[in-house]
Amino acid sequence: MQTHTGHTARASGSAPTSPEGVTVHVLMGAILLSADSRQTTLRADQVGALAPSVRHDLEALEPSSLLLTISWPESERLKSMPHRGYGS
Repeated sequence: MQTHTGHTARASGSAPTSPEGVTVHVLMGAILLSADSRQTTLRADQVGALAPSVRHDLEALEPSSLLLTISWPESERLKSMPHRGYGS
């Protein structure tokens, strides 16, 4: 699944985890990506990748646009993950 989002400067939010990982591609501006007690600044044309099930936060350091790609497991595996509420 992919989603394109825009953020005003200093906009922030906690993002949900993904069972198969996430990539964040900054299209314009700059963001601060925080995960596993580490922070990384990503600027336009840079990509950050997160391992499966890693909680993360994003903060726009300036007006920004990004493409968030969320990986999903195969259907049967997804349905077998009741702790996440899938398949219910």
